[in-house]
Amino acid sequence: VTPYEPSLADSRSPHAITVGEAQVFILSDGKIIEGVWSRPGPEIPIGLFNADLEPVLLTPGNTWVHLAPPGSITLG
Repeated sequence: VTPYEPSLADSRSPHAITVGEAQVFILSDGKIIEGVWSRPGPEIPIGLFNADLEPVLLTPGNTWVHLAPPGSITLG
């Protein structure tokens, strides 16, 4: 889950805010892991953590990332 703001280049275009932390849903190896993504600064890679704040390692292979705005995800 990632908040958005208007882009500085074009106010009609969204700009994902990827510094900070927010809720994350990781779908990997047939499981759904709910947790938090965290990125303290723009020079630091995003970290993925489970609900106990332990790092989550992704299953080897292709990875897709969807930067969903707040309130747009339903799982069931």
